[in-house]
Amino acid sequence: MRIRFQIGTVAALLISALWVVHEWKERIRLETVTALETRHSIEVARLRSDNAKIAHETARLAKLNQARQSLREAEMSAHAVDARDPSIDGFISVRDVKNVGNATVRDLFETYLWACNHLDTGTLAKILRLDPVSQRPKLKAFFASLPPDEQAKYGTPEAVFALIYAAQNTPTYYSEFRIVSPEPAASPSSASISTIQVELRYSDGRVRTHSGWWAVPSNNGWKIITGDIWPAFDSFFAEN
Repeated sequence: MRIRFQIGTVAALLISALWVVHEWKERIRLETVTALETRHSIEVARLRSDNAKIAHETARLAKLNQARQSLREAEMSAHAVDARDPSIDGFISVRDVKNVGNATVRDLFETYLWACNHLDTGTLAKILRLDPVSQRPKLKAFFASLPPDEQAKYGTPEAVFALIYAAQNTPTYYSEFRIVSPEPAASPSSASISTIQVELRYSDGRVRTHSGWWAVPSNNGWKIITGDIWPAFDSFFAEN
């Protein structure tokens, strides 16, 4: 009887020990599974976030490529203007407009018209003025997100925006123009903003006054703000 009792006790202890080991292993397994599931959930969330960012920037790149294509199409379809010779009343023929730099506001506006009509994004990049608070940081962040080969292709954030602007603002053909607002006395080192008022003469003889441009001094001459910069900027950076 004593031997049977001892055998039974040993058997019970072995069973208990085996159960404890089983429970311990099961708990370790469950903890491991839970940890893996947690890491998996975190990784899935991260991948979804990364995919969303990639999709967003891919859409932006598609817009950039679309702008480039639009510019190419505009260049191919641009035609010579049937403009008159410069008249004696102060109007300048569109075909006589030149890239004269931006040392004065009058030079700035003529150069701006020349760059728009010739789709010269390099010149536009130098003279278009972006808002330093609301526009420039967003444009710089977008430029930084471009692949290195795309950054090398454009060179600067301003060049990217010049492409966007030119693609969305194809040339308007009129015959002649003249600036009717006075040349500002402020030097380019001042902080003044000057309205540029212009009269445009069309081929049928109509003359219309426009004032949707402003000149802002900078360290490198005058820069131009146009009424259509904001729509072009907002359209490109609209959420996809």
